[in-house]
Amino acid sequence: MTRARDVANRTIVANAVGAAELDLTDNFAFTGTVTGAGSVHKFTKVPIPGKTSSGTAALIPRDNTLPASTEGIEVISHTYTPAVSSSKIFVTAVFQQQETSNVDNRFAAAMFFNGTCVQVRSENSYTDSGLGDFAEFHFMREFNNTSGSDLVIMLRCDGHSSGTIINGQYLGGNNAGFTATGSAFGGTDAVNQTFMTILETT
Repeated sequence: MTRARDVANRTIVANAVGAAELDLTDNFAFTGTVTGAGSVHKFTKVPIPGKTSSGTAALIPRDNTLPASTEGIEVISHTYTPAVSSSKIFVTAVFQQQETSNVDNRFAAAMFFNGTCVQVRSENSYTDSGLGDFAEFHFMREFNNTSGSDLVIMLRCDGHSSGTIINGQYLGGNNAGFTATGSAFGGTDAVNQTFMTILETT
């Protein structure tokens, strides 16, 4: 009985393809549920745009406690809605932080899930001529989703007294931006674009 059913199913598929009843140029909508170990439920890419803060000092404290969600300045906040009620959510984020001028020469940043710090980093800075030092931050963290409730992901970093630039376009040896006419790139429309990526799996 099982063999007969398998033969029948293969015949139906062969007839459909042979008779061009299945047009692979059509758009197909998937309405089922992805199941099984290692299934990918959802992938989200969130751009981290460039921004500049005012020159008010708001450094993340260097002490023996985790940063609070009110310390430092906000880089980005994103609310992620899980695709299913039970899954693993992997969050990766990269961004650049820079002083407007060469003053503090120190950098820290933190990642928060629903208001709680889950990762914090303090990094050595790179000298960027007279424009102020800078550092790049890389975050990777896993969240155990057990309810399907929204996950609020926030990145925060130091706010420097001279002003803070997120994902700036400065060149170290040329004292100009990528898009400046006199820059090494000849004024081309270059963008230092970074992302936060969110992968939800079973």
